[in-house]
Amino acid sequence: MRGDPMGDEGMSHGWGGSHGWGGSHGWGGGVPVFPVDVLQALGMRGGRGGVSVTAGLCPQRPGAPEPDLAFRVENGTQLRAPTRQLFPDGSFPEDFSIVATVRARRGAQSFLLSMYDERGVQQLGVELGLSPVFLYEDQDGNPAPERYPTFRGVNLADGKWHRVALAVEGTTVALLLDCHLVATLPLERGPRPLLSTQGVTVFGGRLMDEELFEGDIQQLLVVAGAEAARSYCQLYMPGCDQPLLFPLQAPFPEEVSTQGHPWDPPTLQGCCQAWQHCRGAAGSLMSAFNPLAEQP
Repeated sequence: MRGDPMGDEGMSHGWGGSHGWGGSHGWGGGVPVFPVDVLQALGMRGGRGGVSVTAGLCPQRPGAPEPDLAFRVENGTQLRAPTRQLFPDGSFPEDFSIVATVRARRGAQSFLLSMYDERGVQQLGVELGLSPVFLYEDQDGNPAPERYPTFRGVNLADGKWHRVALAVEGTTVALLLDCHLVATLPLERGPRPLLSTQGVTVFGGRLMDEELFEGDIQQLLVVAGAEAARSYCQLYMPGCDQPLLFPLQAPFPEEVSTQGHPWDPPTLQGCCQAWQHCRGAAGSLMSAFNPLAEQP
């Protein structure tokens, strides 16, 4: 991990006192919207392809004898799956939250999550690092790349644990870091923006990038509506004095292989049209992309 930027001293708590279940969250008394668990959907597991299990954000919680669990991601690991695997109904919410509990390698600059359409065009991207970009492009190509929201002066790769929450609502995107609002920026998308679910979703970078995510990841969720980001520290990743409602959920097989990646086949047919090197390589796409499929 290039030195030891991931030590136990690198934990940032900024929880700001009481974050109980009270108050109005738009869900009838603080009931969370059920999220899409990206790590589970992409089949992340310890013991395979540069992924191991490590301690997470909290060393102890009420009723839990063990610390939070997280995945340590090293050695250029990247997970891919059809976006329909995450959104089986075929629709991506217009307003949404992307929330993560993550500790990126100090000094890194990489994308944690990327989503492509069937043509291979990146339409969503969450960057970690210094002055991170929120990449978003609707069906009409809005906003233009030079207008992507950039959270200048923010460092999401300082070797410390952070609870990162992005709230996309209307024509704005807000960043909340460790339960505090950092900034709300314009998101110049169209009046009826759409993101396609016919492409591929990637954890750990972008398809053509050399710089990939390295660090620890405990949770990565996509939730319909912007309120989930604003209530992330109350409902989805509370402080260490409260139990977890959505603990890490992923397969931990007794016997695992470090050879190859069952989630790393060639990309979708539409993406193949964008990149010559993967032409003719799309066979049985859904079965090939399924990271939970039984391997021979």
